[in-house]
Amino acid sequence: MESDGICEMSLLVFFDIKKDQYSPYIYLSFIVICLAFIPPLAFLISIFLLFIYGFSGSCRKDLLLVFIFGASASTVISGVGQANFLTFSDDYITYYNNYLTLLNGDYSIGLTRFSKGFEPGVPIVHLLFSFIINEPSPYIVKAFHMVFQISLFSLCIIKIANFYKLKVNEIFIFAGLMLLFYKSVTIFFLLRQGYASIFIVLSLFSIGKTQKKIYWLIAILFHVSSLIILPFISFVLFNKRSRNVWLASIGMFVFSGVVFIYINYLTGFNSGIPLLNKFNHIIQLVNAEQTLLIAIKKNLTAIIFLVPLILLWVLGGVMRIKVNRIQPVLLFFVFIISTIYIPGFMLRVLMPIHALLTGYLYFTLFQFYNNLKYSVIVYSIFTLVVCGNWVITSTSYYERYPMFSVFPFYYIDSLFVEIPYKLERKWEKI
Repeated sequence: MESDGICEMSLLVFFDIKKDQYSPYIYLSFIVICLAFIPPLAFLISIFLLFIYGFSGSCRKDLLLVFIFGASASTVISGVGQANFLTFSDDYITYYNNYLTLLNGDYSIGLTRFSKGFEPGVPIVHLLFSFIINEPSPYIVKAFHMVFQISLFSLCIIKIANFYKLKVNEIFIFAGLMLLFYKSVTIFFLLRQGYASIFIVLSLFSIGKTQKKIYWLIAILFHVSSLIILPFISFVLFNKRSRNVWLASIGMFVFSGVVFIYINYLTGFNSGIPLLNKFNHIIQLVNAEQTLLIAIKKNLTAIIFLVPLILLWVLGGVMRIKVNRIQPVLLFFVFIISTIYIPGFMLRVLMPIHALLTGYLYFTLFQFYNNLKYSVIVYSIFTLVVCGNWVITSTSYYERYPMFSVFPFYYIDSLFVEIPYKLERKWEKI
């Protein structure tokens, strides 16, 4: 305990948290330099400093904003670095075509493009972007989407912090974990459901009933599945009864079994109802062997991020340490296992948790563990190693420009690619 106090004192002295009024400008300048030449380094430094200042008891909100900005900007640069229009499965082809439709003034067609006009959320965003950008530039449009999404995600962090009345130093740690596990590529790839998931989170953690209803309505305007996904996510996150966990788990496996047995009947079912047709589209992919294997691989990847939490829970049980908030993790795990063969089902239903709230699960579980600091450090290193390996070895990340350069802001020129014509969803690189 005494050594921990000495460490905290040394950190306070080294980073001069409470006295240096110029530290926000110094850190901001350093982060901007990293963003100019080595964007991934800005992310690592920002996350590291969020944890350091949180452990040291900092109440500096200005520094909190600086570090969130650094991690967010780096995330956007990484996301825009991924190439689009490479395969027919790229949904952004459809969304960019929708943007071009609105840019050309075809409002009646553009605004009613998705689900027969029941989902005008993304078209309205595209309409706004068309006024601001006013150019057929797909990667500028993509950058605007990613900036808008991560800004809304930052609002989610604030909402959750206020919901649990976290102290400022706790917000440092919470924000670090949330940004560390934020899956920007997933949120952008499934654009309508990505936006809907963000507004579902905003609804769940809003305090006033009116706010909750407004955010839920906005989520539905982006994706009608929010009608049933929000109540389900609410149950997963806030249920505290073990009996309900068992009943829900049994229900998931029964549902999965029914779908598997009657798969041939379900693939031919067409109700004309947008919500049911979305489910039917997912079910049709089960019969494709290649799609099925990809689905299993993605679901197993999602489990990787839950394994540390389950191990921590087991460790807590063995050591007789009371660890709460494990129910959402267990329900998440059971849902993935029970629907592992259904392509994209887990991702679409549990996107608010998988893509946005994994950091929340880590934080709420760590709060009840004795060694909060060491838990955060160990599991953050684990995550950085796993994710870092994917980023470095994957050909998709930074495909359009390198991870670093001797030229400042070298990636900006790549934004100004113009495609004024509508695209077809086929195997062709543009």
